[in-house]
Amino acid sequence: MPHVLSPRLAAALGLLLTCAVARAATDIDKLGRDCAAGKRKACAKLAEIATINTDRQVRWAAVTNLTDQALLANVAKTASDSSVREAAVKKLSDQAVLADIARTDSNPDVRRGAVEELTDQAVLANIAKTDSDSRVRGAAVKMLTDQALLADIAKTDRDADVRAAAQRRLEELRAGR
Repeated sequence: MPHVLSPRLAAALGLLLTCAVARAATDIDKLGRDCAAGKRKACAKLAEIATINTDRQVRWAAVTNLTDQALLANVAKTASDSSVREAAVKKLSDQAVLADIARTDSNPDVRRGAVEELTDQAVLANIAKTDSDSRVRGAAVKMLTDQALLADIAKTDRDADVRAAAQRRLEELRAGR
């Protein structure tokens, strides 16, 4: 027979949960301030929370407060939650790490996030031509400056949306934008 919580007990449990989430948010904010101030232990704790905490919102809050680039790279490569990896990618500046993630992450949203932060035209060109996901190829196309390559993609990509994105980008470049 299933257990039924009394309304009073359910309300008390809800309050406890709300307090626990509020406390975690306060702790993460403090760790974030300490991390930004260069306190390595605080950064390491945020990275740990971002990768192993059971609450998705807490993991996401931890990664958004993390500022250490090496730890962000580790989170971006190892977190099991793709939304946490994507949030970490958005904070990365290391082009080599971004290129690696853009080429190898299993999740297309994470790869697309990495592509949007890339500046290396050779890497972007490779991704625009070879990624299996049309949204990732489209994101790479939007970052390209090579007009000959864009013209080729506008004619030959297997996806109509990618071909259209390449054509729009080509027109932007020709108009000086």
